[in-house]
Amino acid sequence: MKSFKQLVQMIHDIETEDDRNKTWGEINKSFESDKITWKDHEMLYDLASMVRVTAKRCRYE
Repeated sequence: MKSFKQLVQMIHDIETEDDRNKTWGEINKSFESDKITWKDHEMLYDLASMVRVTAKRCRYE
């Protein structure tokens, strides 16, 4: 269970598909534990989905 701020940091640090999958899992766990709201859950999930994974670094679409 991570705080909103920790989840934003995880999204920032996404470099691989595995990182993205782990981030989505943490977002779900935080919502299920009432650490974040449904609105926050959807926003964070969408942000994590926007991160484009490249060989060198991640970029935002």
